[in-house]
Amino acid sequence: MATNDGRFLDDKLSLAALVDQLSPSARGDYEALRALSLESGFPNRRMIVYTLAYGEPVNLSILRLGEMEMIRDEGPTITVEDEAGTVIVGVTPLKWRARDLFLHIPQNFIFKWKGKDTPKGVQFMPHYAVLIKTRSKEHHQVDGDTYCVTWNNFKERFPSVTVRY
Repeated sequence: MATNDGRFLDDKLSLAALVDQLSPSARGDYEALRALSLESGFPNRRMIVYTLAYGEPVNLSILRLGEMEMIRDEGPTITVEDEAGTVIVGVTPLKWRARDLFLHIPQNFIFKWKGKDTPKGVQFMPHYAVLIKTRSKEHHQVDGDTYCVTWNNFKERFPSVTVRY
């Protein structure tokens, strides 16, 4: 795949090279998933991972997105925490906790320094993009599929499910 002429790969070949870094089983799992979504991330943002069973969410896990860091040889990374601990997510797709879910940072890294108007004045915080790859899109709601959605989207879809922040 790589060339010896010292040129950068186009985005498609670059992503393929990142996926090639996965173990053969993880690579097969990644390629079997078809739905890719882009979410805005920022420190302390909560995402909910769940699997749908008979129209209801089961096996819930709350992810807390954390700090972003730029590492020269690895690219952008973010910390992602759940009840099992903290994991570093970068541009190479990462299978999340043996579930049908991969998280990674897009190659075309998106970063914003965004202000929020608060009673104490404007406060700024980093915003970055997170790629989420699942078997199907959230709006399809296929039994047996795993999804990773924002807190608000989860509460809108499942208002009767109590989830502690």
